[in-house]
Amino acid sequence: MLMPDMVMSDLDALEEFHELLRGSAQGHSPDRALPVRYQICRTALITGPLRGYLPGFVIPCVSLYKFREFIALYDQDASQRLKFIDRALEDCWTLLNERPAHATHDAFDVDEF
Repeated sequence: MLMPDMVMSDLDALEEFHELLRGSAQGHSPDRALPVRYQICRTALITGPLRGYLPGFVIPCVSLYKFREFIALYDQDASQRLKFIDRALEDCWTLLNERPAHATHDAFDVDEF
């Protein structure tokens, strides 16, 4: 785990952020370290070149708990929440010319990468 003063690459920040969002959307209870990891990743993303490609919820969801509140209102079905997150981050993954490890299959077309 990175300490708050360490710099993350854009890819590392996006990978971990995506993983944190998906875990939260599935209703996983965050351990004590996850909110800090969320803050580190979010800060790296909103201060880096991906900022303009981030979904609108990233700025107001200043904490993992705020994101959990937001995503819980999106849909009661966890699979729909996961699809939403995967679609919301598509532009970031495309910009990095990468594919997320745990994306829902209909959100990403393998041929696009």
